Amino acid sequence: MKGLEECTEMRTLFIQENIIETIEGLDTLTQLRTLNLSDNMVKTITGLKYCIELDTLNLKRNRLG
Repeated sequence: MKGLEECTEMRTLFIQENIIETIEGLDTLTQLRTLNLSDNMVKTITGLKYCIELDTLNLKRNRLG
């Protein structure tokens, strides 16, 4: 994912049903409350610890292990 670093006020992000393997750049999304990554091929997520307002996270049907 590119360009997320400029979206500092984003509160909801839906990226379901794609072929994404790596999620990075979440470190600037400190206001994010909902993140839906279901039905992808996600193996790696970085920067999630900075999403301190996150209360809904959907990672169903991915390749995390």
